[in-house]
Amino acid sequence: MIINKINKKVIKRGQEKSIYLTFDDGPNEIYTPKILDILDEFGVKATFFVVGKNAERCPKIVKRIHREGHDIGNHTYSHPGSPLLKARKRRFIKKEIVKTDRVIENIIGERPILFRPPLAFWDISSGFLKRQAKEFGHLYIGWSFSTMDWLGNQFIIKKKYLQQPKNDGDIVLLHDGSENTLVKRRWATVKMLPEIIRDCRDNSLQPLPLTSSL
Repeated sequence: MIINKINKKVIKRGQEKSIYLTFDDGPNEIYTPKILDILDEFGVKATFFVVGKNAERCPKIVKRIHREGHDIGNHTYSHPGSPLLKARKRRFIKKEIVKTDRVIENIIGERPILFRPPLAFWDISSGFLKRQAKEFGHLYIGWSFSTMDWLGNQFIIKKKYLQQPKNDGDIVLLHDGSENTLVKRRWATVKMLPEIIRDCRDNSLQPLPLTSSL
């Protein structure tokens, strides 16, 4: 993988001729199964950064994600917002990571090796988070291309993703859940996903799960 030059601890780009579709904030009872159906229809594998409390609520969906060959990463237990994380003690942050690891392992029998903090949390205590990720055996994952799908608007996704050039190894940020966002519905993401996958292939970019590059 290519490591971001500014922050060498954060993986923000993958290998050439590949692209990585990543989904944050799930699992969700409505949207995640529909996204999985689409990925299966196109024969595409992706990466899901799950929120621990959501995984506890939807263990069958987590099992399905794993069974169908997608990656599962840690996205903290409660998805605390950046101001909250800044105010909390480091022990709280550590607990968020450890608890989610245990939840995922209890469901699929494997501990995740990928970690992505919530809400682009790169600057606030990011050094501590990166150290914790390393201590727990995680790779600290960022992204290089945001679809802005958290706004829940198909036009914005189309303008932001389909009309912009993609690069080899781009890590694409999408959402199957809606933690701490103004828009709680993910229908725009579901409806645009087939177009996103077709666009990847039209640009000779193969969608892959992140661990395929390790």
